[in-house]
Amino acid sequence: MGNMACLSITDNLTTDNSDSERVMKSWTLLIVSILFLAGCPDGSSGPTKVCTKAAEQCQMGGGKLGVCTMDPQGAMTCMSQH
Repeated sequence: MGNMACLSITDNLTTDNSDSERVMKSWTLLIVSILFLAGCPDGSSGPTKVCTKAAEQCQMGGGKLGVCTMDPQGAMTCMSQH
């Protein structure tokens, strides 16, 4: 009967350990998910074709990339990066 009590205690420790591992894995998954979602872009897919704010990356003719800037008249334009 003494051995039976030891097995019972050992079984409980093993169960508690796997429960704590499950909780640890759940927390890890939650934290990784939050970090992944926080690092996602705002939904824009590549450079903009129409400039709406300064320093935005924009696409010029011929597939070249540019930067949105304000011209002397106050209008936003896509200026070549080179």
